[in-house]
Amino acid sequence: MYEIELVNPISTLKYKKFVKAGETITFINLIKDAISNTNSEISKIYLPTSITNATNQNIYNLIAISSSNFIDEQGKEMTYYEILEEIAKYLSLTVTVDKDSVYFIDYIGIKNGFNQYYLYQGSTTTTVTLSDSKTIQNIGYSGDSSRLSINSGKNKAKVTCSLFDIDELLPEFDDEKATYYKDVDTTNLNDNNYYLVRYYNQPKFKFYYDLDSKEGDRIQNNNDNLGSVFVKTTNYNINNKPSKLSMVNEIQIKNYIKNSYGSITNYLNNDNKVITFNSNKGYTFNNNVYFSFNCSIKVCRKIIEYDNTIINFVLGDFFIPIKLKIGNYYYNGTEWTTSESKFNIPISVNGTHDLSKYITIENENSFELGLSNLEGFVFKAPDFPISGTIELSIYNFSKVS
Repeated sequence: MYEIELVNPISTLKYKKFVKAGETITFINLIKDAISNTNSEISKIYLPTSITNATNQNIYNLIAISSSNFIDEQGKEMTYYEILEEIAKYLSLTVTVDKDSVYFIDYIGIKNGFNQYYLYQGSTTTTVTLSDSKTIQNIGYSGDSSRLSINSGKNKAKVTCSLFDIDELLPEFDDEKATYYKDVDTTNLNDNNYYLVRYYNQPKFKFYYDLDSKEGDRIQNNNDNLGSVFVKTTNYNINNKPSKLSMVNEIQIKNYIKNSYGSITNYLNNDNKVITFNSNKGYTFNNNVYFSFNCSIKVCRKIIEYDNTIINFVLGDFFIPIKLKIGNYYYNGTEWTTSESKFNIPISVNGTHDLSKYITIENENSFELGLSNLEGFVFKAPDFPISGTIELSIYNFSKVS
């Protein structure tokens, strides 16, 4: 995701080097080469006819400059931004961009009544007169010990391009504000791994318990309940104990209950929420914004399938149901709609996994999208602006039937 600011196309020429195509080059070809390197929609170039020679000829087409002027002694080329700057200095012009046009303005000529310009559009050159008529009406003025003043102004602006990710739309998943409940130790004798699970009350997020997804974590509302809770976990091999333990923030989900005979009595499905994130403020997004969702899952050896039986965790395709709401709009996996909707994020298991192994969402970002270092499931904002607070709910993940 990106925070985008207005960018003047000319400023991009600071990173475009001069390309030598011949021993000499005319003013107009220099300017055209520079504009083509902006990769923008600029299609019109305006140059004042007031800059001319003794016979009133078009000097932009006539005067050719040695290409060596734009390459230093070490063979380093000037940027096209520097070249336009030098042309503007030499001819006493000011460069400005408006929509699909770039203007080389001669303020001295305008002051003396010269308003004719050469318009270069593609391979065509025409002469036009530029004007902007204003009507000034005398409406009178009265006052006591007052003074009117007009501040001087310039048509130059410094524009900064920001390409930083917006990474704080939702509260960070961490242990800030969390308070300790208790520790639970679990030993896996099959591979000699020792596990420590530490339970916390975490008010930054909404957790859920029981089959009807009541709000609250499952430990606070009876340890035997189905549902989710904030935990910090770590693991190590009892035959190779580390010198230091590193705890990881996680959501622990208890998704089934067995009776004393070992039969399943209740279990969560993909309609049960496990956590909800809410933004602390509202945002406005345009159609150039991308969102990315990423998480990892550790499965405690066994998982419920649709036939209501416990089996060993096997290879296959799973999905994580997500509900994302921004203002009054929901993303349904293909489009944004005002109807309450969820979408599924796929996650595949292609190897043997146990309590100590993470399964991660497949990364859909690539250099072709130009989205910097975003990773995970990527989707786009709608083609129209949306505004409001953000609510993201994650549901119990399920195996594809």
